[in-house]
Amino acid sequence: MINDEPWFVAVDVCFVLGYVNGRDAVHAHTEPHQRNTVVIRDGNRGNPSRLAVSKGGLFALILGSHLPTARRFKAWVTDVVLPALEKDGAYVMGEEKVATGEMSPDDLIKRGLLRPLI
Repeated sequence: MINDEPWFVAVDVCFVLGYVNGRDAVHAHTEPHQRNTVVIRDGNRGNPSRLAVSKGGLFALILGSHLPTARRFKAWVTDVVLPALEKDGAYVMGEEKVATGEMSPDDLIKRGLLRPLI
């Protein structure tokens, strides 16, 4: 945590996303404010400094990856979340299931994802 926000060890994120060279990927896909060098004292020998990325940096790396799971996430963000933000000014998790009929507005209310209008 940095300033009460989660940060992620870049080498781990890059490995999961299929990047061959993590440091190059971080510098190519993130902005300077989205990356930081942190010291991790985990008892292992060697350099305790690690490159870390913020949540924004994590999303930037995901959006730049070509792995199928990252591509599905990118499609969801660009096809569902961003259009909802543009149209409604907000995204309610699960709202796309209401649009397709998989879930009713009452189901969203029951799950606490939507507040009833009073």
